Amino acid sequence: MPKSDKELTAEIICSYIHAWGSQSNCVPVKSSELPNLIKTVYSTIVELEGVDSKK
Repeated sequence: MPKSDKELTAEIICSYIHAWGSQSNCVPVKSSELPNLIKTVYSTIVELEGVDSKK
């Protein structure tokens, strides 16, 4: 069973935060930036599905 858009979004965001935090001299992702990051990733997934379904 394929994952939902929300599940994919959550996995991508978690992986991004984990990878970002593993850098030696990075600034942590601000909690105030998370809502926009989540919206951007979710919108991109939805757009990509629309492109894929047109093929």
